[in-house]
Amino acid sequence: MMVPALRDDEPDWPLLITDGLEIQAARQHWHVITDELQLAGRWTPANAHAVKRLVLARLAYDRAARIVAETGPIVPSPKTGVPQYSLHYVAMNAAADQALQLEGELLLSPRKRGKAPMKSAKPATRADGMTL
Repeated sequence: MMVPALRDDEPDWPLLITDGLEIQAARQHWHVITDELQLAGRWTPANAHAVKRLVLARLAYDRAARIVAETGPIVPSPKTGVPQYSLHYVAMNAAADQALQLEGELLLSPRKRGKAPMKSAKPATRADGMTL
């Protein structure tokens, strides 16, 4: 799968991420999110930092989810052996919450997307009931 080229406003992922596969995933997430925002007429470079945080939250979720899938959400405590939530499970849930909040702010979640006004492709006219 070919990864799109770096855009002017896209973060320089290798400055933030060292794993090559995660860099590719970050670029793919970035392009999916920004393409969606552009299509809805809601992309602005002012959203770039929120999108960057959303991409990093998705990467953190995916990383933690892989470990939880291998070890399970409940693990024995290292000192007592008492079952407890894995730190990876806690991190996975925190990343999911952060991503959900950012998706809401960017109007990307399906629930928020339905309530968001779309930018009109044509300028308003008097026929639209607007006074110019």
